[in-house]
Amino acid sequence: MIVLLYSVKVKAVSGQDQVQVSTECLTLNFIVMGTIKQGILGGFSGKVGTVAGSSWKGISYMRGRAQNVKNPRTEGQMEQRSKFALTLGFLKPITAFVRTGFKTYANKQTAFNAAMS
Repeated sequence: MIVLLYSVKVKAVSGQDQVQVSTECLTLNFIVMGTIKQGILGGFSGKVGTVAGSSWKGISYMRGRAQNVKNPRTEGQMEQRSKFALTLGFLKPITAFVRTGFKTYANKQTAFNAAMS
């Protein structure tokens, strides 16, 4: 957003019936971080402080901005990640079929996410 500020200075010239007028224009650039579209209690989009807001398929949501996380790679994490990778590797080549077959199961999510779950 760009805001223009105008400043007008009027100065009387001593001993004469004249005034000296000078104008100044300042341009201020503002970065819009977040936009509230539905009032104070509605959803917003963009970053505000430590949270980011958006909407997906008509659902407004907020999430915390990503933090640096140390990755300990525990045994449980590695097991879960391997299960996820196996399922993803199986479903990815047949994405077109998954989108058609899981369309009825996709409630507030994509058909592919429904198949993954």
